[in-house]
Amino acid sequence: MKGLTLFILSLLGSVTFQAAAATLEHEGIAYTYVPEIGEATGLRVEASPDGKAYSHARIEIPQSINDGLKNYPVTEIAENAFAGCENLTYLSLPEGITGFSWAIRNCPKLETVVLPESLNSLNGIENCPMLKEIDMPGTLEDISWAINDCAVTSVRLSSEKPMTILQA
Repeated sequence: MKGLTLFILSLLGSVTFQAAAATLEHEGIAYTYVPEIGEATGLRVEASPDGKAYSHARIEIPQSINDGLKNYPVTEIAENAFAGCENLTYLSLPEGITGFSWAIRNCPKLETVVLPESLNSLNGIENCPMLKEIDMPGTLEDISWAINDCAVTSVRLSSEKPMTILQA
C-alpha cells in the first residue's frame, strides 16, 4: 500500500508541475503557451506576473524559446504586455508576430520600437512621449488607433499593399 501511495503522489506531483509549466520566464519576461488548451504550438508574451511593469531598459523578444523540451515560436503579444515600463528605451518584436493591440503603453522613455516584417495589424502604441519615429513594415495592412499621445514626427511606410488606416 505504501508503494501505491508514493506512486499516486508522484503522479500528482507531475500534474502540478505541468500546470505550473503553463507559464515560463525567459530573460525576465513572462510567456504563456498558446493555445491554452491542447498541445502548445507557440508562446505569448505576457505582462509582468507580479502586476508591476518590466524594469528592463532594452527588451528584444526572441523568435523562439526552448523550454527544455522543445523550441516554441513566439507568436503573440498580450494586451498591456509592455504597459508602464518606465525604464524601457528599446523594444524589438520578432518575426512571426502578426498583430497586437494595446501592448505598448505608458512607456515614458521608449525611443525605439522595431516591428517585424510579419506584422499585418497594429492597434495601439500609446503615451510614449520619447517615441519620435517608427518604421512600419511592408506587410502592414491594418492600422487602427496605432500611435496615440506619442511625439512621433516621422512614420515610414514601406508597403506595396493597400493599407486601411482608421482614424477616430
